[in-house]
Amino acid sequence: MSSLKDALEKKKGDSTPLLKGSVLPRKQDTIMLNVTGVREAPENFNSPALMDFEPVTIDGVEYGAVPLNKMNAKALMGFVADTELDSIQGTATFQRILVTNPKTKALTQGLQLIAFERARSKAAGKTKAGNWPASRRGTKNVAKDDDEVPF
Repeated sequence: MSSLKDALEKKKGDSTPLLKGSVLPRKQDTIMLNVTGVREAPENFNSPALMDFEPVTIDGVEYGAVPLNKMNAKALMGFVADTELDSIQGTATFQRILVTNPKTKALTQGLQLIAFERARSKAAGKTKAGNWPASRRGTKNVAKDDDEVPF
């Protein structure tokens, strides 16, 4: 016979728990995450999307995703515009804030996206000449004399 705890563990599956504001250590107000992608949330979620990131261990528990509520999804769109979900990669900074739980109407700790820096695309690499200052690319920075100025 299995217990209620066993039934809950089976239902949870192999996924890692979701990162929430309440799991951050008391003195830590922000967290930076290396984002590996964003995906649509399952149908039973109120959040429109889940943000996957490189696993972070807090108090012995490994977290690999954070739910993006409507506010955070709109904030992310402000940083990346209308980009395909799986191509969203970079570094996200979340701040712990007090929010009202929509189900219980109680104040709880949540996470708010405050910054997102996109990872550079490997396909959009710069040419070697573009990385050097003008003086090293063969362009001379010589001031023109008054006689050479056309006006």
